[in-house]
Amino acid sequence: MCTWTQCRRTRGGQGDPLALRVEDDRAIGLGACDIKGAAAALLAAAAVTDGPGALLFSSDEEAGQSRCIRDFLGRRRFAEVLVAEPTRCEAIAEHRGIASATATFSGIGGHASAARALSDSAVHAAVRWASAALAAASDSEHGSEDMSDRASAGRLRGLRLNLGRIEGGQKPNMIAAEAMIRFGVRPPPDLPPAQALARLAALAAEPSRATFTPGFLAPPLPARPPGSLAAARAAAAALAGRLGLTMGAPVDFWTEAALFSEAGANVLVYGPGDIAQAHTAGEHVALAELARAAATYGRLLGGAPL
Repeated sequence: MCTWTQCRRTRGGQGDPLALRVEDDRAIGLGACDIKGAAAALLAAAAVTDGPGALLFSSDEEAGQSRCIRDFLGRRRFAEVLVAEPTRCEAIAEHRGIASATATFSGIGGHASAARALSDSAVHAAVRWASAALAAASDSEHGSEDMSDRASAGRLRGLRLNLGRIEGGQKPNMIAAEAMIRFGVRPPPDLPPAQALARLAALAAEPSRATFTPGFLAPPLPARPPGSLAAARAAAAALAGRLGLTMGAPVDFWTEAALFSEAGANVLVYGPGDIAQAHTAGEHVALAELARAAATYGRLLGGAPL
């Protein structure tokens, strides 16, 4: 979800991000694509159908710990689940895992005129690690086996790495005594998120001055042992066929579908909107896709039980 400041910068520079606007062929507003549009379509479908089904809404996905879903799965299980996310109304059966972490770097404070500033600054240590991590992620995109595996499904190769927040130091004439980087990584399905974090942490030039604290970690979709991936893919394709859904390619983003998969469910991700619109200013979803998703949800709730 984008911030208030980001979302104030809607198309044309006008508009309240918390007020839905319908212009031309799209609905515009904070979360319209990710994921209020799909939520509205689900509720609309439920209101006009009487078939069996259960709707579960959560609000602490990858920004929290997915406690809602984890707690729910501790009490209830379903054999088949459809998770609403922006997939442009295609059924998705595979996506990346996810991990977030905080890297804390320590330095030796002092006056910046000292030659030791180059080696003793915590900010410099953070920048050196960040540079190495970004280089490793870039290399992984081009087939490096250090951060990805040749067995990765489809186009889900390499790492998706994002340095979300960097803090450190006080002012230009002081050697920084501490620095912090909060980052997220989305490894390919064959690389466990915790292992991806460990490999990135190992890039610190001086390990004694760097501490990596894991945040949110979750498996990919499908969340199955390597030996059973083919069976999981076949089961998902069969479910999509039975429900009359068109299968799409694996996606780079993470969803809570992985948690249902981890609990043993056969899971598909399906919803209106394009992930490229998520977390952006002027976030929008096409009205045609909303209508298509609502019709599909209604058909499934009314005749093809999940």
